[in-house]
Amino acid sequence: MKPISQSAIRNGLLAGFLTILYTYILYFIDPKLMFNPLWAFIPYFLIFPVFMVVSAKTTRTEHGGFINMGDAFMSAFITGVIAVFLSTMFSFVLQTVIDPSLEQVAKEATTEMTVGMMEYFAGDEIDDEQMDAVLEGLDEADYAPNLKNTIVSFCAMAMFGAVPALIIGRVIRRKKDPYAVVDNEEIYR
Repeated sequence: MKPISQSAIRNGLLAGFLTILYTYILYFIDPKLMFNPLWAFIPYFLIFPVFMVVSAKTTRTEHGGFINMGDAFMSAFITGVIAVFLSTMFSFVLQTVIDPSLEQVAKEATTEMTVGMMEYFAGDEIDDEQMDAVLEGLDEADYAPNLKNTIVSFCAMAMFGAVPALIIGRVIRRKKDPYAVVDNEEIYR
């Protein structure tokens, strides 16, 4: 088994810390933004993939310009796992230690988003009884983060990160040309 690329660790740490900074900025602008899917998933669709690509490309360069798909995948995947771990742990600490009142903010944001979606998609077809039942269910839900939910969230996000890592591994891979002549720098095909 090959050792973990230092590039994967470095890029994972950078992506994780950049995501922590992004989350903290959202927290200071408006804590409800942290629970809005549009804003909350930006790191997973922008920050993480960029650092995953950089990690795989750097690992390829470290291997002399050639890398198989498995090594490129592992480099990208490890970068994503480290970043997700840092992001998930920071969110847990933010919601349990730094500002436990975020539980109520999450509840309000979820309720507003759900009501908005129901009104948008169902329109006049939903009556007050149905709306009240949904709101009652949302009100009874537990929004407090706990270690079990945090671990499950981390595992799910890490597995979700395998998909872009596979794509990145496939795109970044570069095999040595078996017909290349190194001495004369000629390539026979």
